Amino acid sequence: RKEFTQRLLASNLWSTLSAEGKKYKDVGLRYKGNASYGTTSRGLKRNFVADMDHYKNDLRFHGLKSVVLNAGGLDPSRGRETFSFAVFRAMGVPAPRTAFAEVYISMPGKYDNEFVGLYTCIEHVDKTFLKDRFQNNKGLLMKPEGLGDIRYLGEDWKRYEPQYRPKHNPTDKEKRRVIE
Repeated sequence: RKEFTQRLLASNLWSTLSAEGKKYKDVGLRYKGNASYGTTSRGLKRNFVADMDHYKNDLRFHGLKSVVLNAGGLDPSRGRETFSFAVFRAMGVPAPRTAFAEVYISMPGKYDNEFVGLYTCIEHVDKTFLKDRFQNNKGLLMKPEGLGDIRYLGEDWKRYEPQYRPKHNPTDKEKRRVIE
């Protein structure tokens, strides 16, 4: 896969994203993270997710519906995610593509093309990612939170749900596979 690199310019923070000389209007831009958000919450440089299809269902950036912009609050080297994902891909494990992005923000009356910093741009793991890597978007996609390790929590799925946070209602077969 060809790695993508771009310079991003967020203009009017909630509506326009410019990258590679092209403007994408009506992009949903939201804060991202829990622990990582806490480390950046006092400054302008924060983690974001650019939801390309938030307002326009067919809007895409290099075929992607969402792009993660990681400020590096928990990884000031900016190398950990990029290196780890590259190692996984080299070993044949499906992993997000990454690039570095210079991020600028404009907000009327407050910021005019203000350089925020260097970000790690990460391909969002969603149904688009699943379809690209596995030829379909089926399967159980989860977003674990506060999970130090993977433990057996008993036979009741409700004990797994809060930590594993499935992105859709899993089938009984999918629940059983996680429990096992």
